Amino acid sequence: MSTKLASIMPKSNDRPATTNTASGSPVSDFAGELSRIEAAIGSLEAETGQPNIEKTTRFLYGLYRRASLTNREGDFKQTERAIEEAIRRLGPCRDICFLKASLDLKLHRLGQAKAALQLAPGLVSSPSGKVLQADLDFQEGRYNAARACLENAIEENRSWDSLARLAYFHLKMGDEALAERLYMESQDEITAKEPRAFAWVELQRGLLDFSRGRYQETRVHYTRAGQAYTGYWLVDEHMAELLAAEGNYQSAIALFKSIVDRATKPELKQAIGELYLVNGQPEQAEPWLQSAMLDYLESVECGDVHYYHHLTDFYCCVRNDPKTGVNWAQRDLALRPNFSSQAGLAWASYRDSRIDEAVDLIDLALASGVQDARLYHQAGTIYLAAGRTTEGEKLIQRAAQINPRHEDFHVHH
Repeated sequence: MSTKLASIMPKSNDRPATTNTASGSPVSDFAGELSRIEAAIGSLEAETGQPNIEKTTRFLYGLYRRASLTNREGDFKQTERAIEEAIRRLGPCRDICFLKASLDLKLHRLGQAKAALQLAPGLVSSPSGKVLQADLDFQEGRYNAARACLENAIEENRSWDSLARLAYFHLKMGDEALAERLYMESQDEITAKEPRAFAWVELQRGLLDFSRGRYQETRVHYTRAGQAYTGYWLVDEHMAELLAAEGNYQSAIALFKSIVDRATKPELKQAIGELYLVNGQPEQAEPWLQSAMLDYLESVECGDVHYYHHLTDFYCCVRNDPKTGVNWAQRDLALRPNFSSQAGLAWASYRDSRIDEAVDLIDLALASGVQDARLYHQAGTIYLAAGRTTEGEKLIQRAAQINPRHEDFHVHH
């Protein structure tokens, strides 16, 4: 265990003594942080009516941290409204525009994120602005530009999140060893006061192993993440997915259900429904699948776009309605022209028997250089349907080489 890991992961007898006064039980790291954020928001909220940039920025950062922590739709909406009001009152301050761009990126509103980056003078050329620009470049299929932007940002400011983003880039491009080294370097930049950041990177290291079918190693990383930052629903989500991939469906369902009460994520409802289906319980599956679909569609009706790719998958793989899946995939591709959306539309087109279109689209996805088992398996299947047998078989073999267990259960993120 690294020195940094040992410093962040409390021993059982070194846990903070904070307790829930009502029950006497220890307060988790998640609950403790959320309580502190709520208190800070409350103390600052009354002062934001005055034109004070510093206090307003701290208030907005509190709202953004809370939304990122809880993943509640209402928290994101409140954050969005407060940011827009602050820009209207105070003008395009750099920190506030950075928050707006970050929120827009999180919700797949790439056009608005670009505008926010350009709104504040000097933001896009700052290290933090370059990191967001790299995210935009990657989402829009400019992969070399994304890498260069991240490398430049790291030269100026070697932050843990920049290193983690570069690690993710190299993982997607197939350099597993470099990705792992960068994740470890990222953790070395995290202070002992940032256990949630450390846990998040540990989850990414677990996902690296998960994407290669190494489930034992995955569990080690997920367990460390849960020890470093207790009570975090995101750790439980990843652990539930691992249980499902291992075939422990009932335990996975129970854990997913406990998360749904804490984080409003319709994709988890979909996961529960799909697990009931593979476990031979269609009656139990349908209410969860219907609820997931309604949540997806309600989000779209409110003007949100970040569930387009989930709707593509839902209609193609759950409802067996590829024509509707194609419609959502086309919308997603129009917003995010990258390998993921290209592959999504390719698969929907294949399921809708539009083989020629599927081949053209999957060729675009493969041209990205991304090395991903699911991408290669879908490409191989499409090629076989197009009569390109040799190429198709090679791609399916390559998928199995990357991850021999790529056909196990996974959550559609």
